[in-house]
Amino acid sequence: MSLIYTLTLRQLAGKWRVIIIVVLSILPIVMAIASTIGQDSTSQSEIDDFLVNGMFASAILPIIVLALATAALGNEVEDKTLGFLVLNPLPRWQIVVPKLLAAVTIGGIVVVISGIISALVAFEGDTKAAVAIAIGLFAGVATYSSLFLWLGLMTSRGLAVGLLYVFLWEGLFSNFVSGIRMISIREYIIGITKAVDGSRFTSPDHIPVGSATAIIGMIVVFTVFLLLSIRRLQRMDVP
Repeated sequence: MSLIYTLTLRQLAGKWRVIIIVVLSILPIVMAIASTIGQDSTSQSEIDDFLVNGMFASAILPIIVLALATAALGNEVEDKTLGFLVLNPLPRWQIVVPKLLAAVTIGGIVVVISGIISALVAFEGDTKAAVAIAIGLFAGVATYSSLFLWLGLMTSRGLAVGLLYVFLWEGLFSNFVSGIRMISIREYIIGITKAVDGSRFTSPDHIPVGSATAIIGMIVVFTVFLLLSIRRLQRMDVP
C-alpha cells in the first residue's frame, strides 16, 4: 500500500496540476487581503460568508479536489496501467485506499494552508476562526475526494461531470432549494466550520445545517463512495 501511495503522490504532483491548484489556492488569500483594505464598506458577516461559502466550499476546494481525485484512478484507466495494479495479489481496497489518501494528502495540504492564511488575514489573526476553517476544509477535502475518486473510475469524462456537479448541485441547487442542503457537501463544510466557531460563518440569508447533520452526512458520503470505488474496481473489466 505504501508503494502505491508514494507513486500516486508523484503522479498527482505533476508540474501543470500543481501550478493550477497553487494558483487557485492563492485566490482566497488575495480576496482576504482585499477585504481588509475596505473593511468600512464590508461587514464581518459578509466576509465570513464570502470566504467560506462563496470561495472555498463552493468553488476553490471542490475544483482542486476534482483535479486530484479524478486523476488518482482515472489516469490509470486512461493510460491503461490499471491492469498492472490489479494483477498484484492485493485486495482491491488496498489499491483504492492509498489512491484516496494521496489525493487527500495533496488536496488537504494545499487547501488547509490556504484557508488558514486567508482566515488569519481576513479575521485579523483570529486563531479560532482559522482552526474552524482548517477543520471544515479538511473534512470537505476527504469527502469530495471519496466522491471524485469514484467518479474517475466511472467515466473518462470525470472532470466535466464533476464540474457540472459542483456548479449545478453544490453551487446552484443547494443555494435555492432548501431540501438539497441536507445532502450537500458544501453545506456540511459550512456546518462543521460553524460548529467549531459558533460566533462566525452565518449570514442572515444563509442558515447552515446542524453540526450533527454535517458530521453524519460527511461520514456517510465518504464511506459510501469509498465502498462504491472498491466495488467498481472489483467488478470492472480492466484492459
